[in-house]
Amino acid sequence: RLDYRDHVTGRFIELRDTMLQTGRLANNVTSKLDVSAKVIVNKPMLNVQVKARTSLKFDLDKQKFEFSSLKLQIAGDALDVKGITLQANGDIGLNGKAQELMMKKFILLASGNRAGDAMEAKLEVPELTLSDNKFESPRVQLNAKTAGPSGNMSGNLMLAGLDGNARLFRSGGLSVEIEAERGGQVFRNSIHSPVSGSFTKKQINLSDIRVTLEGRGQGLPQQGVGGELKGSMQIDGGRQSGQVNLQGKLDQGQIKTRVAISNFSSPVIRFDMALDKLDVDAYLPATEHPADAKPISAEKG
Repeated sequence: RLDYRDHVTGRFIELRDTMLQTGRLANNVTSKLDVSAKVIVNKPMLNVQVKARTSLKFDLDKQKFEFSSLKLQIAGDALDVKGITLQANGDIGLNGKAQELMMKKFILLASGNRAGDAMEAKLEVPELTLSDNKFESPRVQLNAKTAGPSGNMSGNLMLAGLDGNARLFRSGGLSVEIEAERGGQVFRNSIHSPVSGSFTKKQINLSDIRVTLEGRGQGLPQQGVGGELKGSMQIDGGRQSGQVNLQGKLDQGQIKTRVAISNFSSPVIRFDMALDKLDVDAYLPATEHPADAKPISAEKG
């Protein structure tokens, strides 16, 4: 058992039931590695059991570490999330001198419960290389969902064809799909766009955004609501500025919007919208519909 206590801040860290088993550890020699421990921290609250098994190969002179057939399991509580279960499998490589991270056949599964809502997530990385000189991956995909008394939500995010480096990277397609159920209503939304940017300049550019919106259920028009929008988004972290431009169809009308933000530390936001037609009566209960209900035009700028 190992304990660390800071009597000034009141923070403590405890390692219990610690176990470490290895084979022969030497440069360029593959060795089995088994590790387990109970980890308890009070600030922030953490109480988990950790188990890891892998084949380890390293070269200290070149600062290279390879973790093959990694199997990581974490179970317990953290902050206000209870019943956490985390499992990770795959191959991971680290190169300290080149500041490079490599992953193959990596899958991360996570679940837990927060305030009565059950949460699940899955991250898949078939292959990934990240370094100053190289960003490369055929696909990175994240699926997540929550379910509870307040409603259900699920989402899928996929980044395909990542290529480039820290100075300039691009992806053939960013895809985000979200479905939410709450209060007798169901909403399905999706966003698709190529992505490019620069980590060194803190820039992100979505040059051809395509958004679809769909909603049905209680309190909405019988035929549902929906829309199809196109546009672009640019974020410049160095200049602390960003903007989103979208236009297209929303229900029966045409809409054009622009959102601009500056000074991220103390944001200044400008929002402009033009909507040529909106049938307000379609969103009111049937008993409240005036006898002579007609669509109205609206514009806001």
